[in-house]
Amino acid sequence: RTFQTHEQKKKKKKKKKGKQSQQDQEEDLDKKKFFQVGIERIQIEQDTGKTTTSNAHSLIDLNRAGCALIEIVFRPDVRSPHEAAAVLSTVQQTLRHIGTCDGKMEEGSIRCDL
Repeated sequence: RTFQTHEQKKKKKKKKKGKQSQQDQEEDLDKKKFFQVGIERIQIEQDTGKTTTSNAHSLIDLNRAGCALIEIVFRPDVRSPHEAAAVLSTVQQTLRHIGTCDGKMEEGSIRCDL
């Protein structure tokens, strides 16, 4: 899969509106820095729940226990925080597009360890 960093997307949006010549378009493609991230494996698992520890107490939340999880394991190709953000954003958009999940990290719909 090929990704673009957030900064590269911003630069693309800032470009002047209007028609560009074929030569300008080809030069723009040459300037873009795309990168690839390999996928090691994709597997389906079950969520086991969530453990929260505070002081001497441990709380176990089993509300999501048994729910299906999709685990995507990437190869160690990500070289910067910007690339990591681009990968996560693309995965998030893809999962939303195909209807797998809503991709809301703040609600725990998608979790990431990069």
